[in-house]
Amino acid sequence: HLVDPDLLRPGNCIRHIAGYDRVGQPKTKAVRDVLDSGEILAADRVTTTEARLTAELAARLLETYDVVVDATADDNVRGLLAQIVVTASARDLSAALVSVAVHRMGGVIRGDRWPRTDNNVPAPIPVHPDGELELREGGCGEPVSVTTVGSVMEAAALASRHVIDALLNTGQLPDSVVEVLTPQPDDPYRQLGTIIA
Repeated sequence: HLVDPDLLRPGNCIRHIAGYDRVGQPKTKAVRDVLDSGEILAADRVTTTEARLTAELAARLLETYDVVVDATADDNVRGLLAQIVVTASARDLSAALVSVAVHRMGGVIRGDRWPRTDNNVPAPIPVHPDGELELREGGCGEPVSVTTVGSVMEAAALASRHVIDALLNTGQLPDSVVEVLTPQPDDPYRQLGTIIA
């Protein structure tokens, strides 16, 4: 089940599964069509919601599916979903939440999983000390991410590892993992590699 209120814009296509031929379509429809056209997954197996995530929708998704993946990079969405998972766990619902985000123009990626085994609340990754570069599309003024495709693929791989670990209930991955792909000017992100958050 795909949830996204936005239309696909040209600036999204830099790192999106849906290409320029689908610009202007709702993102959820564009992704569903790409999955179906490549015979990856039949379109009738993919459902969509073209709206913002509400508490009611989040609760329904977490009650319906074994794993919900949050790839919004929005701390408010992550917090809402995490709170519902914590509450659901108290009611013996077995849904898992995996949240993945690309930070600092793709230099840092982060994956988190709930319910947590370490009982820690993951701290947000601060913005780059020098601020964030923001490019805007001509005409509509929408932000354009300069994140590389490689960073997005690394984030997807990290999310996939978390999902597999949650579904198999192996507990082999820490609840929070931060990958530094490009050295940053501040600790603990100066060195390439993995940080267990």
